[in-house]
Formats: sequence, structure tokens, C-alpha cells
Amino acid sequence: VGIVTQQVVKDSNLYAPMDTGNLINSSLSSSDFPGGKAVWNTPYARRLYYGTSFKFAKDKNPRAQALWYEKAKAVHSKEWTKVAQEAVEKGL
Repeated sequence: VGIVTQQVVKDSNLYAPMDTGNLINSSLSSSDFPGGKAVWNTPYARRLYYGTSFKFAKDKNPRAQALWYEKAKAVHSKEWTKVAQEAVEKGL
């Protein structure tokens, strides 16, 4: 579970908004990787995730958008399945 959650967070952060890096850094410090829970923990994370009254700057991350996990899932879900299968095969 942990290795898959790490991959989910890594891939999701490819589409997360970036200004100071606090949002992305919060996902690395607040997620429960062994428990399978990805968390972006800043006071503004929910507002950014749902894109509520916010225009995303593209200068630091040209792929930044709302619903960054959903975008990552659409693009990377086959890779996540492969990571999970490999983890099971290795007994992780």
C-alpha cells in the first residue's frame, strides 16, 4: 500500500499548483503512506483542489490545475496498477 500511495502522491504533485512549494511539501509530510492515505495539508489545499475562485499560475508548474489527483489518476492509473502488482509480487 505504501509504495502505491507514494507513487500516487508523486504523480499527483505533477499537476498540483506550485507557488512556494508548501502545498506539495505538505503532501510529503502529511500523507500516511503505509496507511494508503494521500493528504495535502495546507489551509488553502481544499480551495485549490476544487478550483474555487482561483486562477492557477502556470509559471512554476505549467501543468497546475484543480483536481490534480483526478488528472493524475486519468494519466497514470495503469502505472499505479503496475506498481501495486510488483509490490504484491515482491511481498511488500
